[in-house]
Amino acid sequence: MKITKNKLLNDVHLTGRIIFLSIFAFCGIMIPFIPFITLNEFNINSIISFLVLFCVFGIPFGYFIGIRNVVYSVRVNHSIKNGSFYILEDEIIDFYATQDESSPDSHCKIELKIYSEKTNKIIPVKYKVFRKLKKGDKCFLVFVQFSKKPVIVYPGNEYFLDDELKTRLRQNMM
Repeated sequence: MKITKNKLLNDVHLTGRIIFLSIFAFCGIMIPFIPFITLNEFNINSIISFLVLFCVFGIPFGYFIGIRNVVYSVRVNHSIKNGSFYILEDEIIDFYATQDESSPDSHCKIELKIYSEKTNKIIPVKYKVFRKLKKGDKCFLVFVQFSKKPVIVYPGNEYFLDDELKTRLRQNMM
């Protein structure tokens, strides 16, 4: 399968993610204002209710789940469109899988020669992809300039880079 710039933009899945996260941000920001709307007063009870709802809903949903991830997703999309990314070609050296029937995808991981050595981290992959891989297969990791984690992972030997993206290929991490 050929990896092109358009494929990168499609595989990031940002449109749906941004819409979903924007809903969290909107709800997290609006819920603390409910006391002012329902009480129609500005008193100590509405202020305390606002502060409690802000701590319970505004910060976790509005900021941590919503706004922060929307900004990150927009930055990733912008970086890929502008060409501010690089690709690391790596090799699979080991596999890790634990049996959990509730979510098999979260427990399928691969260890890579360069990335895992530099960061001491392993990469999660989907179960369908995981079962087709073998040691020694190559793997393409797509990084943006502001993140140390790969934003897209293409494991396996069935992927190859488009000629346009070969200029973004690096042999080691920065």
